[in-house]
Amino acid sequence: MTSDRAICTIFAKNYLPQARILAESYLAQHPAERVFGLLCDRLEGRYDPQHEQFETILVEDLHVPRFTELTIKYSIVELLTAVKPFFLQYLFEKYDLAKLCYFDPDILFLSSIESIWQKLDTFNVVLTPHMVEPQRLERTPSERTMLSAGAYNLGFIGLRRSAETDRLLDWWGKKLLDHGYSDPSRNLFVDQRWVDLVPGMFDGVWIHRDPGCNVAYWNLSERPIIQRGDKFYVKDSPLKFFHFSGYSHRSPDRISRHVPPELDKLSLEDLGDGARLFEIYHALLLKHGAIETERWPFAFDHLPTGQKIPSVARNLWRQAFENGELSASASLDDCIAFATQAADSHQPPINRLAEWIYLNRLDVRQAFPDIRHRHRVPFITWYLNTGVKEHCIPDVLIGRMRDELTQRLAADQMRAMALRQRIARIAGLPLRVRRAIGRLPIVQRLFLSLRAASWVKRLCAIPRLYRLRRFFYPELAAPAVPPPAASSPKRSFSAQRGLNVLGYLSAETGVGEVSRAVIRALQHHGYPVSITHLDNPDGARRNDKSVLDLPEGTPYSANLFSVNSDGWASIKQILDPRIIEGRKNIGFWFWEIAHFPEEWIDRFDKLDEIWAGSLFIQEAIGAVSPIPVVKIGVPIVLRPPSLLSRRELNLPEDKFVFLYAFDMLSIPERKNPLAVVEAYRLAFEPYFKDTHLVLKANHLHRFPEWQARLRQAVASVQGALIEQTLDREHLNALYQLTDVYVSLHRSEGFGLTVAETMRMGKPVIATDYGGTRDFLNQNNGYPVRYRLVELEQDYGPYRAGNVWADPDVEHAAELMRWVFEHPEDRTRKGQQAAQDIERLYGPAVMADRIIRRLERFY
Repeated sequence: MTSDRAICTIFAKNYLPQARILAESYLAQHPAERVFGLLCDRLEGRYDPQHEQFETILVEDLHVPRFTELTIKYSIVELLTAVKPFFLQYLFEKYDLAKLCYFDPDILFLSSIESIWQKLDTFNVVLTPHMVEPQRLERTPSERTMLSAGAYNLGFIGLRRSAETDRLLDWWGKKLLDHGYSDPSRNLFVDQRWVDLVPGMFDGVWIHRDPGCNVAYWNLSERPIIQRGDKFYVKDSPLKFFHFSGYSHRSPDRISRHVPPELDKLSLEDLGDGARLFEIYHALLLKHGAIETERWPFAFDHLPTGQKIPSVARNLWRQAFENGELSASASLDDCIAFATQAADSHQPPINRLAEWIYLNRLDVRQAFPDIRHRHRVPFITWYLNTGVKEHCIPDVLIGRMRDELTQRLAADQMRAMALRQRIARIAGLPLRVRRAIGRLPIVQRLFLSLRAASWVKRLCAIPRLYRLRRFFYPELAAPAVPPPAASSPKRSFSAQRGLNVLGYLSAETGVGEVSRAVIRALQHHGYPVSITHLDNPDGARRNDKSVLDLPEGTPYSANLFSVNSDGWASIKQILDPRIIEGRKNIGFWFWEIAHFPEEWIDRFDKLDEIWAGSLFIQEAIGAVSPIPVVKIGVPIVLRPPSLLSRRELNLPEDKFVFLYAFDMLSIPERKNPLAVVEAYRLAFEPYFKDTHLVLKANHLHRFPEWQARLRQAVASVQGALIEQTLDREHLNALYQLTDVYVSLHRSEGFGLTVAETMRMGKPVIATDYGGTRDFLNQNNGYPVRYRLVELEQDYGPYRAGNVWADPDVEHAAELMRWVFEHPEDRTRKGQQAAQDIERLYGPAVMADRIIRRLERFY
């Protein structure tokens, strides 16, 4: 036994199997040596340290300075790495060690590390670089990634006791007390980036470039592994230890969860003999209890109420510690009180945590620019109904905000009731009296700006404020367009600027919503619009009346027919030909596969150009079109915050919810909902206690076979199937109150629900095919891999022999798991998604784009 040297590791309870494997595999190579394990957690009777092959040290025994502060402001990884210098100092002093090596718990020893011990005869510090040679191919992680992570991997460090080592540990520990965050924007990556300075600042540092040491996902591409008998080698050097950083027994075919699945270009199949190591390690994890311990909670990750501390709260507290707003001796209760304090003196109150989220989310600031006054109640409503779900804020950190808002809304309701009574009394007055009231300065100011008076619309429950304006000012109502003279075969009119929108304006379908979105965008810009409502032939519900109070008729020189190519053939037969003749006629078409039927060439008759919502549609239709096909896009509006709660929508309040909403009339085989169920099953089975899947299927009752299949599939994963048609308010609430939107479509012409949920700041997982490619990418969402497959039969208008996507369900499952486990990443991508959709399809942007196109006609 060599009594003057030892190895050590640091772990939380849930990583006990990894610590066991580390100790077992090291002692197999170095029998009778010592292994120490620091439990940076609370034991809570979960295991008996006396029965382990390593000696357990409790973190309380170290007496780390400001330890309570560290547990509050640091995440689990940040905390476990921040105590490392103090643990190493403790072991040197208590056990009088001459040499000490630290290893992360997820390391497996495969041969002796005597060469490292020998280096510590001469050097004070031994470090292993992430990479020891230039990359020949661009991989993930790349050399640029390593610039932010650090040159050396601190899953290992070897130390010899000396005055220089004491100086290093003292300096390192002081840095980690204040700057042990994982924050690449501040050039910080836990304990690791600081060690980049060590070779230049301290004497006796050896850079150990042995390819057999610290092999891991970041250098596998440069270190091929070969098995000879029962031994493993890397470039003829024995493989000393392998670092299974980010490996999980739940995803045995994935090398590391630290590499997002969409960027992971290296699979186990690419590793050759190296794949055998993962099989060995997977079996060892199961043997040592990984299935049981993964559910053991981290003691410093929970509030006194037992709920998990959200990362945004830690961010607020770390800022408060840095600014001196919280003292180093502050307890967790003090921090909770700080987070729930009112941020200003206005009412209803906004607490410090809500304000911190507001200040750090650009999309929220854009949606609610003035939270001190005009947008205060809408912001608080959004925060309580949506923000707290997105950031996993427990009730204890909400404080008085919910109660105060409830009281405020109750008072508003009373005022609204009184206002409705007054309006009802006015409604019975003669026209001359109403006009006299309309001439009052206060009434004129009220209607000067419809947007400024939007609160009246909400409080009075009047469907559209335009109706109230015309009630007082009947002369403002749009005059009816006089019918043309019967003797005139063609309509004669001046080239009046404006747009006549003809479409299924009340239909609760995607095509109907696009029509309404175009109208709203042009209204927002003040561009003249007139409407003609057409009855949709598909039988979809027609309850969306939001634009039907606009002037009707076709007074303008340009018509936009917001009906698809299959509907245009019948519509043009029904319409009065004088509506079409002498005008510029535009078809706003959607199409969902790459080949537009050539036999539909007659569909272009009477039209001057086609507007396409995406590049995908433009290319498909443009390949056969005799007229211009212009990519326009679709206006996407940020919907107002919902006043509904999860409870009112029958959604679980304590679970992470995945949503997919689709219309059965849009061909269920194309929408592919069963793939979403299967991906969810692969991601979370058999444990569904923390997550929930919701499918929203419009018009499902018209497809009894699909209804039975979907009910059975959703029930098998303990999910929920919403079968009724929802009005816009409830549909918006459903989007806002769920956590992630998933669309494993086989193709989309545009992908309206994907774009709408992205604008709300939701992380979206979607097939990387079709129109969604215009706006969904790896920077703002989670594209799913696919392969093209041939249609073996006709599906609605999509003929056999065409192709569409077959999404990779296993990849989708990996992404669902990743999004669930990485709140910071999903929040960042959700925020980026909101910004990108506003930049590409915001109402002002789209109105400008449409108007510029229309101006070409004059």
